[in-house]
Amino acid sequence: MGYSEKAVKGLGWAGFLQIALKGISFIKFIIIARFLFPAELGIFGVALITTGFFDAMTETGVSSYLIQADDKHNKYISTAWVTSIIRGIVLSILTLIAAYPVSIFFDNKSVFVIVLVASLIPLAKGLINPSEITFQKNLKFNKDFYYRTSIGVFDFFVASALVIIYKNALALVVALLFSTLFQVVLSFIFISPRPHFVFEKNKLRDLFHFGKWMPFISASNCFVEQLDGIIVGKMF
Repeated sequence: MGYSEKAVKGLGWAGFLQIALKGISFIKFIIIARFLFPAELGIFGVALITTGFFDAMTETGVSSYLIQADDKHNKYISTAWVTSIIRGIVLSILTLIAAYPVSIFFDNKSVFVIVLVASLIPLAKGLINPSEITFQKNLKFNKDFYYRTSIGVFDFFVASALVIIYKNALALVVALLFSTLFQVVLSFIFISPRPHFVFEKNKLRDLFHFGKWMPFISASNCFVEQLDGIIVGKMF
């Protein structure tokens, strides 16, 4: 099969993936809207804005580098994983520090607890095997479809169950945390190569040289996209 044929077939799988994920998200939203008050959804949104802001501020561009790198990208996997873990720790600490000021800004005590729990999510994300980008790099979109859809289905059932039982924003945050941990497990069971806790300075230099502008780009995009949500959240 030629590269063009692989690309066309890959686009088909990518389209199926988007349809499947959108469908799962739509059904999940209906269930959430049925059992949660709008205020609870707003609190969950504040948690996402907080973690998303710090995520954008510390974007490294490692995944982009691994996708465009040549066949030697496997040599960078371990360093990329350790970098991701360190970044996850930093993000968690920043989110913990921001929990109280954010709750004061939005004048809602419930936000404090939600953001505290949400601080565990970037820590979990940092553990994901960076090799998951090999599906896209090698145009194996069918495997990426099964991988992403499995995570989406798991998130759907966990989030739906917790929301129906507890009927609060904390249920959504905990479901997101469980889904992230599930992704960590899948990424190590079904994707290779698997990283080791090895850190090489010369490889880190290559990774950061490629992504040195990514924090500024991501931060500016995040600010533009979330500004309206921040203003509306503050007002209401």
